Amino acid sequence: MCSISIVKQLRFEMAEVSGNYIFTHPQTNTILTLPILPNQKNLTFIHYRMISEVLDKSGIIAKKTFKALLNKELSPLMALIKKNQC
Repeated sequence: MCSISIVKQLRFEMAEVSGNYIFTHPQTNTILTLPILPNQKNLTFIHYRMISEVLDKSGIIAKKTFKALLNKELSPLMALIKKNQC
């Protein structure tokens, strides 16, 4: 999942607890919880929005910066999708 690699880049520590990923950011005491989805299903827009809000409000990274990181991470996937649609 793309957002997980971004969150790890931001120095969050990850643990699996009761069907969820729990991310903690030791420097700010910020906690993110994301579901473990079956068959590598992608997170929904709401999950990305929540991650963006939490990161912004905790002062870890601004919303625009998160969006840029997410776009960069997703660009190879989007290119593949476009290629297969033609």
